[in-house]
Amino acid sequence: MTGLWAALWMAFSLGLMASLHCAQMCGPIVLAYSMHTPKWRAHFAYNAGRILTYSALGAVAGGLGGAAAIAGAGRWVGMATGVLMIVVGLMMTGYVPSAGGLVTIGATDTNLLTRLAGPLVRSSRALEKFGLGVCLGFLPCGMIWAALLQAAGAGSAWEGAAMMAAFGCGTAGSLLATAAFAPPLRAMLTGWLGRHSSRIGGIGIMAAGAWVIWRAWMVAAQGAACHVHGA
Repeated sequence: MTGLWAALWMAFSLGLMASLHCAQMCGPIVLAYSMHTPKWRAHFAYNAGRILTYSALGAVAGGLGGAAAIAGAGRWVGMATGVLMIVVGLMMTGYVPSAGGLVTIGATDTNLLTRLAGPLVRSSRALEKFGLGVCLGFLPCGMIWAALLQAAGAGSAWEGAAMMAAFGCGTAGSLLATAAFAPPLRAMLTGWLGRHSSRIGGIGIMAAGAWVIWRAWMVAAQGAACHVHGA
């Protein structure tokens, strides 16, 4: 259980590191729907929808990682996951070119989501903001890719879902703050922090990737030690 709590804390911390990037990318959406529904329940509903989508994606990623572990490839999946997270982090910092817009949001990737989200943004009902969060939880983003890679190393669907829920909770604070302090945050996000939000998030992803590699290595080492003592 201790390992799970450490994984959840790491996922939450990754969400906190991602929060600046999230506020820069999704902050305008929050400000847009605030014009139609300026109530706090709408903001909580929006973030609850995002977290639900992240959790569902995390369950899929964790289930796939768990299947690989059952097949005896768990440690290799963990190490490969950590390496891929470091690569995504390097892409976000700009040290490695992004492959085909993997860590950026492109118009062609979000055309369908934009059509679905438009009416939900304009609606005055808080319930519609929950649907907006569910919809926009599928937006392609380097931080989400990295969090899903981390969830894949969880070893089970429910642990993957829990890790992505923790990640979503980590990102929610900045979006709630955007709703509460829009003018000063707008200045902050267009200033130094805004310009370097992707780099800050990338550093967090690389740190989490290194932790995933270390965890996979330690699990493999403990398994080898148990095998030797058992023999």
